[in-house]
Amino acid sequence: MFSLIGKVAVITGGAGGIGFATVQRFRAAGAHVIMSDLGDHEARAEEVGAVYHACDVSDESQVGALMQRAVDAFGQLDIAVNNAGIVITGESILEAMAETYQKQYDINLMSQVYGMREAAHRMKPGASIINTASLSANRVAAGAGAYAAMKAATVSITRSGALELGRKGIRVNAISPSTTHTAMGWLNRLNTLASPLGRIAQPEEMAAVIHFLASDDASWVNGQTIAVDGGQSAGITPEIAQIVNASE
Repeated sequence: MFSLIGKVAVITGGAGGIGFATVQRFRAAGAHVIMSDLGDHEARAEEVGAVYHACDVSDESQVGALMQRAVDAFGQLDIAVNNAGIVITGESILEAMAETYQKQYDINLMSQVYGMREAAHRMKPGASIINTASLSANRVAAGAGAYAAMKAATVSITRSGALELGRKGIRVNAISPSTTHTAMGWLNRLNTLASPLGRIAQPEEMAAVIHFLASDDASWVNGQTIAVDGGQSAGITPEIAQIVNASE
């Protein structure tokens, strides 16, 4: 089940966190993987049997070259995981700067648009595209408006991609992670209390859902954004309610 034998995948933001966990899982499932990130991570890719390709995902020509690398190296492209992103927080609407929104627009949203476009041009029926959204698309944290806006847009562009690429036999889905134990994760007590499971997620738990969406077992899943949040989007935990009630 969930075999990726014979599949070729490109994973952006692949050198760490959710991306690297996905690289490892895809390799274990039999896929050929092009691992992409900024900087030199050749040795890290070699450790897990992946091919490394440095790419600035905000540059559409570089994204095109990245997707072509898969075709040149392995003759095809079956899976694209548009995972690369950044988080900039601490800026309220009253302090909103164009630079903050533009940077996150370029890296968090347009990189996924470029990834979908460039991958789709090189894919055949049966292929799968997975974008990384965020719980913030629906549950916004104060001071993270720009990030939340781009992740909400990711949800919408994923739906558009599913509608437009479906006739080509290409599925487009997304995952919506809650706080995950990565360099980008907000590791604080609030995130633990807000989780019904009493902890934050591990990257491998996100990679597992990406793996499912990439596989042929998910052949009838299309246009969906799956909340991988341990139940956090279900509502307010008893611990948070207790704190609020005690403060009244």
